Amino acid sequence: MLVEMKSPAFMDHGQERHLTTFHGGLNVVLGEEDGAMSIGKSSSLLAIDFAFGGDTYIKSDGVRHEGHHTVFFAFEFKGVRHYFARNTSDGDTVFFCDKDYNLTGVKYTKEEFISWLRNQYGMEYEGVSFRTVLSSFFRIYGKGNTDELNPLKGIPGQNMEKSIATILTVFNRYGDIQEFRDSVTEHSKRLEAFRDARKKHNTKVLYTAHGFHFYKGAPKISRLYYSVEKAMIRYTDGIITINEEDYLAAKKMCRNKKCDAYKISGIGIDLSRVRNSTRTREDIRDEFGIPHDAFLVMSNSEINENKNVECSIAAVAANKGVYMLICGTGKSMDKCRDLVKELGCTDRIIFAGYRYDAKELLHGADAFIFPSYREGLGLAAIEAMGAGLPLIVSDNRGTREYAVNGENSIVCECNNVSQFIEAVRLLSSDGELCKKLGRNGYSCADKYGIENSLAEMAEIYGKYVDIPTSKTETEVLSGENR
Repeated sequence: MLVEMKSPAFMDHGQERHLTTFHGGLNVVLGEEDGAMSIGKSSSLLAIDFAFGGDTYIKSDGVRHEGHHTVFFAFEFKGVRHYFARNTSDGDTVFFCDKDYNLTGVKYTKEEFISWLRNQYGMEYEGVSFRTVLSSFFRIYGKGNTDELNPLKGIPGQNMEKSIATILTVFNRYGDIQEFRDSVTEHSKRLEAFRDARKKHNTKVLYTAHGFHFYKGAPKISRLYYSVEKAMIRYTDGIITINEEDYLAAKKMCRNKKCDAYKISGIGIDLSRVRNSTRTREDIRDEFGIPHDAFLVMSNSEINENKNVECSIAAVAANKGVYMLICGTGKSMDKCRDLVKELGCTDRIIFAGYRYDAKELLHGADAFIFPSYREGLGLAAIEAMGAGLPLIVSDNRGTREYAVNGENSIVCECNNVSQFIEAVRLLSSDGELCKKLGRNGYSCADKYGIENSLAEMAEIYGKYVDIPTSKTETEVLSGENR
């Protein structure tokens, strides 16, 4: 949501107005008690619309009287604030700012900014434009765009059915309901299998969760998943988790039930495949046309909204001379390619697509960037540590398991572009820091190696079944049940 806005042109009794803040729910702009008019109520609302990508403010009385000026504003999503600036003389450009509203050099086109907002608000639905939705919430009484008897109708002439569909869309419930329905179907299959194993075959049931859908900061609808997972506990002897937050949640669900909660160090990474590369740094760089002496940041993940690759792109783009190799494909691929073009970095940011040899390509890089909103653990980042690369990661429940700021990683607030920009700048300019973080990460990765994970799994399974003594048999057993 929009949380604050300011401009040198916003005046109050001849003085620049203090920062205007907004809160969740209804925000009302009122005049003075004497009913004075022409105090800027309409202009204020148009300025808010300007912060959302609208253009009407540019031709308003406020701009006509004050001249062209910059409006500074901030949005907050998932507890993270994003700072921007937009000038009325160049309405087609939106600039990234730091928390003090200093320009960072990174910018969006207006269309890219609106697309970003639409994604943040969860409005990827056909038939309902972002502008249509905004019109439902920006209302000036007496201007013909309100109807007291039909409060859901925000647009003149819009029928009630369309109005209701728009409201449902803006609160992003269609997608949530479908996702939850699909998940319930999947969990129902598991529940049936667990129940049959328990009742018909008297079999012990161990369930390994690679990341719960419910977590701190998750959308409210995700709480529904808690009930689904809790129902499965009735037919589960042990639940195995891979991060501390999920472990504590599992302990809570298992309380007063015949089920035990465990935590292990991931699901096992074959570090030998990561560390024993047949390719050289120079060979890898030659393949992609990357200079041997350039600082190279690598990304390896599915390219979707959660992985937040756009943040990585913005961070690298703002650091001249730094290159980036992006491995992976996904729904956000086109958006990421368009952003690279807009930032003029097609020569420095390279899309490699899905690569079976991504683990080997790590040996051509100097750092690994991983700005995900959420992770159960984040195997790609651990593999990068295993290759001796320093990490630039976002702070989430998965990365907290291994990423220690200043020791093996630089940890940033989720989607705080300014922090990611600074992290790339710091590592690309400080070779000793790179080496230190890389060495420490290399050692840290050992904890998540397959040998250690197999031993932890075997210890847990040994509480319920007889574990074969041979290494081969143990590997097979653990592999089948992971």
